[in-house]
Amino acid sequence: MEGSSDLFQLHPILYPALPDDHRIKADSPAAISRAVRCSEPFGTNLYLGSSDGQIHWYSHTPSAPSTSSAPNDQEYQHVASRTISTMGKPVERIMILAPLSIAAVLSESTLSFYELPDLQPVHPQVLPHTKGVASVVIDDAEGQEADGEGLVSLCIIKRKQIILVKVGSDTWRIIKEIPLPSGALLARRFADALCIATSSDYSVVDLSQATLSPVGLPISETSDSPSASVRPSILSVSKGKGNCVFLLTSHSQDLTLGVFITPQGGPTAEILEWPSHPRALALEYPYLHALLRNDTIEVHNVQTMQRVQILHLPSALEPRLLSSAATSLEVVESASQDKLRLITATVGRSSIRRVDAAADDDDNARGPMSWKREVLGARMKSRVLLVCKNAVQCLCMTRTTTFAMRALIRGDFRRCQALADEAWSQVQEAGDDGSKEALELEYINQVIGFWHLKSLRFEQAGAYLLRSGLDLHPILCCLFPDLIPPSSQVEKEVEIFADIEQELVAIGSCQDYVRNNLEDNYSPPLDVDEDDVLKKLFGLLMSRARGLVRTLLEDHRLTSNHYRGERLPRHLADTALAQLYAQENDKASLTNLLAENNECDEATIEPLLEQNECWAALAKIKEKQGDWSRALDLSTRLIGGELVDAAFAGTVQDVATMLSSCDDPRLVRQYGLWLVQRDADAGIRLLTRGVGRGSDKLAAGDHQGTLSELRKIDEKAAEAFLEYLVLSRKQSLPDAHMDLVTTLLGRIASALEDDAERQAMAEVATDYREGAYEDSFVAHLALRIDGSKVMLERLKLIMLLQGSQVLNVESLLGVIQRVPILMFEQAVLLGKLRHNREALQILAINLRDANSAEAFCHQGGQVLSPMLAERIANDGRPQLKLYATLVTRGATKKKIAPAHPPATMPSGKPDMNDGEKSKLLRLLLQIYLDQSSRGEGGEETYQIPTAHLLNTQAIHLSTLDILEQVPDAWPLKTLETFLTKKLRGGVVRRHQGLVERGVCLAQNLEVNEVVWARLRSMGGIIQDESYDDDGVEGDGDRRDGGDDASLVVEEKKLVPLPPVDDRSAVDVDSPNSLPRKDEMDQAAVASFTQREFA
Repeated sequence: MEGSSDLFQLHPILYPALPDDHRIKADSPAAISRAVRCSEPFGTNLYLGSSDGQIHWYSHTPSAPSTSSAPNDQEYQHVASRTISTMGKPVERIMILAPLSIAAVLSESTLSFYELPDLQPVHPQVLPHTKGVASVVIDDAEGQEADGEGLVSLCIIKRKQIILVKVGSDTWRIIKEIPLPSGALLARRFADALCIATSSDYSVVDLSQATLSPVGLPISETSDSPSASVRPSILSVSKGKGNCVFLLTSHSQDLTLGVFITPQGGPTAEILEWPSHPRALALEYPYLHALLRNDTIEVHNVQTMQRVQILHLPSALEPRLLSSAATSLEVVESASQDKLRLITATVGRSSIRRVDAAADDDDNARGPMSWKREVLGARMKSRVLLVCKNAVQCLCMTRTTTFAMRALIRGDFRRCQALADEAWSQVQEAGDDGSKEALELEYINQVIGFWHLKSLRFEQAGAYLLRSGLDLHPILCCLFPDLIPPSSQVEKEVEIFADIEQELVAIGSCQDYVRNNLEDNYSPPLDVDEDDVLKKLFGLLMSRARGLVRTLLEDHRLTSNHYRGERLPRHLADTALAQLYAQENDKASLTNLLAENNECDEATIEPLLEQNECWAALAKIKEKQGDWSRALDLSTRLIGGELVDAAFAGTVQDVATMLSSCDDPRLVRQYGLWLVQRDADAGIRLLTRGVGRGSDKLAAGDHQGTLSELRKIDEKAAEAFLEYLVLSRKQSLPDAHMDLVTTLLGRIASALEDDAERQAMAEVATDYREGAYEDSFVAHLALRIDGSKVMLERLKLIMLLQGSQVLNVESLLGVIQRVPILMFEQAVLLGKLRHNREALQILAINLRDANSAEAFCHQGGQVLSPMLAERIANDGRPQLKLYATLVTRGATKKKIAPAHPPATMPSGKPDMNDGEKSKLLRLLLQIYLDQSSRGEGGEETYQIPTAHLLNTQAIHLSTLDILEQVPDAWPLKTLETFLTKKLRGGVVRRHQGLVERGVCLAQNLEVNEVVWARLRSMGGIIQDESYDDDGVEGDGDRRDGGDDASLVVEEKKLVPLPPVDDRSAVDVDSPNSLPRKDEMDQAAVASFTQREFA
């Protein structure tokens, strides 16, 4: 019985191998003695060397019929023959040099070369013939690859010499010649190591050092004389890149040993044994084939040193040689060729039909071949040839699928199934899903799957159909047409094996097949619709059938993107799978399917979802469709418990996510209010989402209604919405700004009703007035924010009053003035109304906030600078960030430079007019001096802020005006810094004028030099005063009187340029009296011309 342990099988290639020779009689001794001596393949060609000195050329027949029984029908057909030896001597060796498309032929001890494939001889002047050759080998380290120059290495062993040659298509280059006194019968080369055999022993030659080392292993221990029955054998076995060992045979009385040696000649631990001496050895790594004299072929694994197979040969074959071919030989597997036939079929709803049966039988009529047809049409390849007297066979590795196909042909499905399982493990381990073995396994699994399906073993059928890679389109359309949406176009051309197409036609609809199977199994027949037992059994079997298609469809979703092409349209697969989930009431799987990327036909599955109350899945579909109204309605009702679905795993955050993608303001408002009740922060973010992005999602007239609804739900949420509405919306809403101010004032007023809070607020103002702090009052207020609730609200109010541009300032001022403690807020509003004196009076006198007073002057009436607002907000107070942004936005609209203390202003021209700034600074100075002159608080109280103002704003103040206003009683030290700056500034301007004068004088001198050089090169201005007789200006022309008349040179004179006033002098007393460049140029020209032409 066949087993999968048979690794190799013999495949006949040529018989008879030698073509008829009409020159000799068939029964003559010459004809009887004719034999094949060597054989080598090259591409689709096969070359045989015969004993009568000829090479016979055979070519592969692409369309050789595999079912014909004619004895002469072979895969390879004879093309031509070429005589190599005119003396009829045997062709001893054909060596294929594949990179060069050249064959090296050894006959009559002469090495010659022939072009492939037509065996045209290469001219001896290109590749010379070499005589006296005992053997020729290539370098096994190079294999069939050329070097960088496109040359192949040959090692020619002559009777007394070794020649190393590099051969090209038109190159013959001798590399080295090494003497070999004892000669050699056989050789094998790997890199610089050459193993040779004489008639009695083996040796290793180091080609790089030209040294010979005996191995010490005899060819035969029974005789020292050469014998035809005991011939040496040498093979090189690669052990990785650059490493190898040589396998040598040594005959003894009862057996033959295979000894492995290193390239240096040392033995290794591995050893092989044969019961008979090998005629020849051939390696197809890792398998070693040995042709023994007892007409058997033993196969060993050189990795494990174990024998894996013995092939017995018929004695009639008369085997002569076993060789490893340089290139692979293609052969046909007749066992599976007829079964593995692909056809093209059109699959429709409940139908499948062949497109063109004649075209499927004719390769040329199919058009371009698919990759499966190409792979299945590929031949087996073998490198080991068995050369017999008049036949050539090859050793092919037997695949497990080959035995499975044979079992399938015999109808032994159970044996085929076991072999298919074994082959599946092998293919999975190899990871090659595009090989011929993988496609054969696909066919086998399909046949086994349908065998189980017809026996109603759906679970087993599903397991094998999953492995088969079968296109699910015919399965779904033919076996389960009820899962196809009525509106879908399902017709599609598919490639399918012919046997599987017949199975689909025979089964038809799975539901009808199960029904008919049940009714036919009973006698008399029973009706499934009437018999309760059969009805229950029918339902159970159909449930298993649906489980089969569910398994296939789920696998399709996972593997369709990685498979070679789409096996089933995505919308058909997803819709069918969704229907199966709904029919089985598997809500969790259905919800997951719809949550992922899918192409379900919603019109088909929505009624099923409604019918089976799969609300979660329906909500997912509506969300995917963008039907936000229905999706939000279902989701909120499921969260609220009005609808129940165990598969629903949605949360309030999912509703927020949907709302963030919704563009309908009505829905955002409706469900945003619903969201506020469950997640106030998320609800506020959604309701104010359009505000933050500057869009007009929320209409200007709707915010009051939204506020009213929010106040009914959550007062804090309403206040948060109001803040976002005011602070984040670029389009300002006056009513909203007033509402927020009113809210903040209400909080402050409520807090001030508490005696502790009121006292704390008063202490802050008193402490600041008496402390003479360097920071402004607002910065001092921010330091106390942790100690009082009202501090934060007051900072918000200050920033809102400063940043808002739409407030009714006059009405607000009246409200705030009723709360005397809010003095800073009053100053902000007074500054907006341009009541500068009142504002500065509060800041400088009432609050003693000199920094804010100076900032007020410097910023044109803005009390709180954007820089200070941002610094307070960024100092661990995130609640104030939006308020600080409002201040910055307001300052930008007013085009006021965001700065705080004027002393820290960057140099350069400010945005505000210098005159207005000077006017405000003088006003502030006047307030300080007036307060000091009244004696309120003492003169010394206002000396420091006055000195600070003078020191920081000296550039905007006049020295004489200041000296006239300063009280005589003030010490000079108070004005020391101011006066020093002013005097030093005057000195600087004086020296600056001197420097500018020097620069101008140097520039004048440079211009004079340049102009002088240019005018000298021009030669001055020339004017003619005489004219010719004919009225034409003369220029030294000849006068009448003949050719010899003398030339008359007319009188010319220089006309000086008109005098120009000398303006080169520069008035350096005034820094603004510098001359322009054009004036300096005119002055230089005038000065030069007056000197030159006076």
